[in-house]
Amino acid sequence: MKVGNIFIIIIMVVIYNHSYYSQSQWVKTSNSPGSSINCFEKSGSILFAGTQTGIYESTDNGNTWTLSGLVNIPVSTMANNGSYLFAGTNDGVYSSSNNGTSWPPIVNFHNNGLIYSNISALAVSGSNIYAGANGGTNLGGVYISTNNASSWTAISTGINDKNIQSLAIINSIVFAGTLNNGVWLTTNNAIWTFAGLTNNSINCLSTIGTNLFAGTTTNGVYFSTDYGSNWASASGSGLTMLTNKTINAIITSGTNIFVGTPGGGVFLSTDNGSNWTNVSNGLTEVNIRSFAILGPNMFLATSNGNIWKRPLSEMITSNSLSIKNAIPKQWLNISTGTRTLSLINTFQGNVGQLSYIAQSSNTTVATVSVTGSSLNIAPIGLGDCIITVTAIDAANSNSLNYSFDVNVGITDVESDLTPTRFALYQNFPNPFNPETVIEFSIVKNGFYTLKVYNTLGQEIEMLLQKELSVGYYKINFNAGKFSSGTYLYRLVGTNVNLSRKMILLK
Repeated sequence: MKVGNIFIIIIMVVIYNHSYYSQSQWVKTSNSPGSSINCFEKSGSILFAGTQTGIYESTDNGNTWTLSGLVNIPVSTMANNGSYLFAGTNDGVYSSSNNGTSWPPIVNFHNNGLIYSNISALAVSGSNIYAGANGGTNLGGVYISTNNASSWTAISTGINDKNIQSLAIINSIVFAGTLNNGVWLTTNNAIWTFAGLTNNSINCLSTIGTNLFAGTTTNGVYFSTDYGSNWASASGSGLTMLTNKTINAIITSGTNIFVGTPGGGVFLSTDNGSNWTNVSNGLTEVNIRSFAILGPNMFLATSNGNIWKRPLSEMITSNSLSIKNAIPKQWLNISTGTRTLSLINTFQGNVGQLSYIAQSSNTTVATVSVTGSSLNIAPIGLGDCIITVTAIDAANSNSLNYSFDVNVGITDVESDLTPTRFALYQNFPNPFNPETVIEFSIVKNGFYTLKVYNTLGQEIEMLLQKELSVGYYKINFNAGKFSSGTYLYRLVGTNVNLSRKMILLK
């Protein structure tokens, strides 16, 4: 072989190796905002960044960034419900119905129910928008809107630290991370109870299925598998070496957890935090502020106002989708409205963040839609149907279908007999876990409610709220999101007020 040919081969090998290793790392995007970046949000193929000088957007997978429609307003947090984008600022919550092109001004946030306007966290569950305010003992707290941020209602009863820094939702249970006293939760959008991590400052919350992860100031990561009843440290091998164990940001992809630190860069765990791997290759700025995942790429923002991106496939090596956790049959009632389920922990084996599509076998019984990783099932009429969800892993050109059953009550029991008295029968089975059936009869046409209460007398579930005709009825109750204990169910209506006890035993 000639010397010239050998030289050419050597040059080609060097170029190939340089190209390979330069790709296996984080790369800084062009034209980063340069202003302190507080959050990300995505809508379709557009990625948004909330900064101290407004909202920037990228329409080319994060390669370049331009200032969007909200300008010169510090944006702390963003959310998306599929129809509207929301931006939490120190002037309240702005909303956009045209993918961020315009953001109508807020005339007076006090008039729409926000007592305090410094919004630090947003979360979405179905038609409910939650806003967390960081304003001290009296001015902060949590607010809810059911009309796309047009008006708000304070729902902070019970929280003794109203400096809200983060929000997360699991199966309609809302969790709030506070500045000074851990995590709180509500199951009824009214009364909050303490959910653990006393005296911890909770910077961020994230979920994988029903697992809840909390990033704290100085104490690393914790996780709970039982809705906050118990917590364990998730700051395993890899994070223990950090002098400063503050966690600024958490994001999940499938069963993988990424955390961003103020001085150590990015860490990945695939086993709920028992072990961590530093995946900061290529980063020259290691003070991480926030994360996002769009398609096959992961994005992060640093304290310098720069945005970096990296393919998830370089950090996550699994490549075959499978079912991790089955979705049990869903028992819905027309009166209770849309049920939202998280799909995050249903599938596993993905390289990138999954996208989902869903369809109903009978849209006269229930319709279905997807918002991010949330599956929204809206009961329409009585009967049964099958919901099919397709998970799509674009980073690996892979997809997988999964189907489960849905029943919509209440059911009018067919009978040749006309009831002669009001009756509320004992639920069956009893004790139960987690589903039971409640039957009742009414002897007068009218408006009726059937509600479930805990032992403190607090309403936890509305099973029925509608006009009924004379007849026998049965209704399904799924208590999967509640803890073991004794509960009361009460039928109230025209000339009737009946109640019975039932026992949930998990």
